[in-house]
Amino acid sequence: MMRRRMFCVIILEVLLLISSLPKSAAFGLGNAPPGLSHVDIVQLLKRNPYSHGSNNNNGCDINPLKGSTAVVTGAAGGIGGEIAKIIHRLGGTVVALDRDVAGLEKLKDTLDDEERSREGLISNESRVWVLPTQHQDLDSVSHSANQIIDRFDRIDFLVNNAGLTYRDDFICGDERMKATNGQDLLFTVNYLSHFLLTEKLLPNLSRAKGRVVHLTSTYHWKVDGSEIIPGDAKCPQAYEF
Repeated sequence: MMRRRMFCVIILEVLLLISSLPKSAAFGLGNAPPGLSHVDIVQLLKRNPYSHGSNNNNGCDINPLKGSTAVVTGAAGGIGGEIAKIIHRLGGTVVALDRDVAGLEKLKDTLDDEERSREGLISNESRVWVLPTQHQDLDSVSHSANQIIDRFDRIDFLVNNAGLTYRDDFICGDERMKATNGQDLLFTVNYLSHFLLTEKLLPNLSRAKGRVVHLTSTYHWKVDGSEIIPGDAKCPQAYEF
C-alpha cells in the first residue's frame, strides 16, 4: 500500500508537469496551474511514516524510494524520461529502456551528474542502468528482459510507456508499418512488446509485490481490431488519418 501511494504521487507529478506546459505543448490541455513542485512532492512523501530509505530531519525520509527498482520503457525522453528522473531523484534505481541510444546516455549522464552534485548523496555507483531496446523486435525485448532478470532479483515498478503512432505520410500497406515479426508495427510496439516484457518480469515483480503501470493515449479509440487480422484487405480504421 505504501509503495502504491508513493507511485501514484510520482505519476501525479508527471501529469502536473505536463499540465503546466503551454497549450501547444500540452496536447491541447490548455493553460493550467503549475501544480506541485518536485520539492512539494518530496515533502509530502516525507510525511509518510511507513516509507523506507535514508532518514534525516527528525526521522523524515529524504529518499523514499531508496532500495526500489523501477523499469521504465520509452525512457529516453517525453513522459518516460520524466518518470525516470523523478524516480531517481526520490532515491530509486532506474532501468531505462529505449531505442534511442543517445537519449539513454544523456539521461544517464544527467542523473549521474545530479547525484554527484547533490550534497550528501555522492556515490561511485550509478543508479541508472540503460538498455537499448527495439520494441518492434520481440527478440530485442526478450534479450533486455533476460538481462534485467539476471541483474535484479526484485522489481518494484514496471512502467510500460514506450509507444508510437504512424506519420501522416504512411499509407495502408506501407512496408514501414511492419515489425520484424511481420505483425503490424503499432500492435507489436504498443502491445505485444509490453505483454512479453511484463510476462518475463512477473516473477521478479511478484517477489517485490511490485506494480505494473501501463500508459496509453486517446489514440486507442480509433483501433477496430482489423489491423491484426491476417489477409484482411481493408485498411484498418486506425490508419485512416
